[in-house]
Amino acid sequence: MKMNLRFSILCFFISSFSILPFTPGKWSYTDQFLFQKSKQGPSKEIVKNTEGKVVFTANYEYDSDGRLKTEIYFLGDGSPDGKREFDYKNGQIFQERGYDSNGVLFEKKEFYFKNGILKKLHVSDAEAKPIITYSLDTSKEGLVTFCEGKNYLTGDIESFRVEADPKNPNGLVQTLNDDKRRKVGEILLRFDSKKLLLEREFFQGDIQRKSKMEYDNEGKLIQYTFHVKQGETWILEKAHQLVYK
Repeated sequence: MKMNLRFSILCFFISSFSILPFTPGKWSYTDQFLFQKSKQGPSKEIVKNTEGKVVFTANYEYDSDGRLKTEIYFLGDGSPDGKREFDYKNGQIFQERGYDSNGVLFEKKEFYFKNGILKKLHVSDAEAKPIITYSLDTSKEGLVTFCEGKNYLTGDIESFRVEADPKNPNGLVQTLNDDKRRKVGEILLRFDSKKLLLEREFFQGDIQRKSKMEYDNEGKLIQYTFHVKQGETWILEKAHQLVYK
């Protein structure tokens, strides 16, 4: 279930990019449908492991404007694994709720905008006890250039900064920092000439991971894969297939 809160990765790109990840601790192609209208969102996601076995599926439902309303999760054997629901006000998302496999609320996220730009994301538990709050700086193009998150459970403060990649004119660098603003890792984002995201490569110490995206002729993402580097070899960990109606 998409409930992992690892408080270190939050990355949000407005509609000038085709991939709009934003959620703490994960990357999801469907996050873009929380912030812009679209009629081309996937209806289902199928996750397979290295052996090609289905280990997870998700069904996606949208409102009449094409914004994501519900994500419903299932384990590989078909048993339920929770869901997320999204609420909108005046055309903007303002709340996300996470439920476990028994339908019990365990998390709520509240989105705060100023002049149409996301400025703050607050995460709390079912009893409204604060878990973490993210503050955001955003460029005029809609790119979150800086984010700082305060974890109320541990007292940690972590942040990231996104800048142009000096080594790649079609790339960005997301630098991850600890509470003293010291670099602890980075993510390289590589795009093609149409600004479609091709790769996300993560570095932290000796850990190196990569995700790769595949598109159809219309520019819709049809699959993305996750890999980990062992020695000089990239090992496939899982593949996500997106199904469209």
